[in-house]
Amino acid sequence: MKKLLCLLMLLALLPLTALAEFPVQDVTIVNAKAGQVSQTITDAAYIDLLMSMLTAPTEQCDFPELPNSASAYEVHCHLGEQKYVIYQVFHDDLYNQAWLLAPTGETFRVGCELPLLLQNTLWDSPTFTIPDEHRALLAEHGWTIAFRRSCMFETLPAELIASRTDPTALHFTWAALFLQDAGYDITPYLGKTVLPYMYYLVEPVNRVRWVPADARFLTEGGTGGVLYSMKAIVLECEGEIIGAYLMALSWDGSNLMSLDGRTAIDLLGEDGIRDYLLSHSAPDADLAALTPEEVIQRYSESHDPRLETIDGLLSRLGTAHEIGLYWRDVYDLDTIRPDPAVSILPLDFDDQYKVLTEDGEIWFPQLEWESDQTGWKIESFYNTGY
Repeated sequence: MKKLLCLLMLLALLPLTALAEFPVQDVTIVNAKAGQVSQTITDAAYIDLLMSMLTAPTEQCDFPELPNSASAYEVHCHLGEQKYVIYQVFHDDLYNQAWLLAPTGETFRVGCELPLLLQNTLWDSPTFTIPDEHRALLAEHGWTIAFRRSCMFETLPAELIASRTDPTALHFTWAALFLQDAGYDITPYLGKTVLPYMYYLVEPVNRVRWVPADARFLTEGGTGGVLYSMKAIVLECEGEIIGAYLMALSWDGSNLMSLDGRTAIDLLGEDGIRDYLLSHSAPDADLAALTPEEVIQRYSESHDPRLETIDGLLSRLGTAHEIGLYWRDVYDLDTIRPDPAVSILPLDFDDQYKVLTEDGEIWFPQLEWESDQTGWKIESFYNTGY
């Protein structure tokens, strides 16, 4: 006990950077607001990465007055035997500010990538077997792999078509835009089985890259707004890298990015997603001939995804922290109970309707004229809660 106290007293006298010189055998990350949520990690590469972020010289400051919503984490660094030092990390994700309370008692401002790394490590089941060529590929483009996420084999679609009934085809048709921007062509591998290695990256990206209107939330220094953690997808077929692209951990399946950091806005312009998808989809004359009222009636009876806007379907493929490349249940019609419309009334708002169903639900579908080849489609379909 005396030896432990002496070590802690010695650590308290050292500057923050000097703590990096003590060898760390393992780290335990704890969600300080939910103490039962923890993760112990022994991987040397991850520990080196985390310790470099915890001990890098940063701006010293007074301890902030934290909002109740702020996240709090502890990093318990095991120095051998019963010796530990504890770092505390606090994150105000509303204003994208983060602080570090060092074992010395000093407080420092840190980048939000540190609490986001801790958050994602706790939320995931990380593994650390990372091929050197994958790490080098991402590093070449300025990205740092933190750990590997769970992944499963995928069968590429037989053709790149923006299908409203096949989420695999829709996702990879969209991903092909970003693969091509990085110089990859997956068409020779269509129909084959691939393994998408999925990695959590250290560097976050601001949502303003996908939603320019978010610029109103940024400070003059460019901080603020919403930060997305990023995943890298490295595709392999029979042991060969055939492509790589990036994906934001968001609920919007269109939020992809090329290895060089280009988004759909950079490649297609602000309104180019729908046009790109429609250029890779087949027309449907029968559905294109339906009136808005007919579209609503059919949708209330079946929730047929062919009646939804193609960019809306793509958006709903987002997985956030779920395992997988896309949200497959978008097309799981077995979980949907039909509730046919019995009354459809147009409202004064453009292309919006009030719908009463057999079960007494009230819905307000918003329709859009998608194109001459595809006709009217459901843009949104929500109810009042009554």
